[in-house]
Amino acid sequence: MKLISFVFRSHLRESYYADAAEFLTNKVLDVRQKDFVKFYLQNKLTSLFVRTYLERSLWPEVACFLQSNSRLSTASKAIDNSNMLLVTHTGDYWVAILTAAMQYEGKGCNFIVPIYEKIEEKNKALYKKIEIKGVNLIFVNIHEPGTLLRLTRYLKAPDCVVAIFYDLYCHAAGIYNGGVEAVNFANKKGFMTTGILQIIRKLSLKVSFVALRVLLTGE
Repeated sequence: MKLISFVFRSHLRESYYADAAEFLTNKVLDVRQKDFVKFYLQNKLTSLFVRTYLERSLWPEVACFLQSNSRLSTASKAIDNSNMLLVTHTGDYWVAILTAAMQYEGKGCNFIVPIYEKIEEKNKALYKKIEIKGVNLIFVNIHEPGTLLRLTRYLKAPDCVVAIFYDLYCHAAGIYNGGVEAVNFANKKGFMTTGILQIIRKLSLKVSFVALRVLLTGE
């Protein structure tokens, strides 16, 4: 991953809009990270690698890679007692979701992942390969009729967790995701779709904010 991101740095930097990501991180979050672009590209490539690895390998091999190379960061010591996980959407989608779901291994719960894109057959086949003991991983399209009602029913159950990217904006990949409402995270202004906020308020959910760190050999 390090070698690829170094050799193809110029091409990847342009393809993944690395300069724009660094600019927004500086201006919006007031965060300046040394070697930001290097780590940003490595995270992007790691996510792509995990998806490809899952397509071509068995789940135990993918799980082993995740256990060795990914870590969750959260404000609380544990996320076990939370039924809503608000996850940072930093381009490492597969790594973040799978690592978060693995934290509930053996808990006997439904782990719901709302996504904004249509779930194609090839994705369904990929989802079926994920085998986390005691975790029923369910992906749902937020644009299917009745999805918010389904999520509400899921969240009323004590053995259910919903993991959603909290910085999902109005439009993503040309898809309209509904209205948004201004919210504050770590004293910074952001936006979240109003439907999710309404569910959180209505059900008084226990919420954890989750971020992901990707570790590479030697770091």
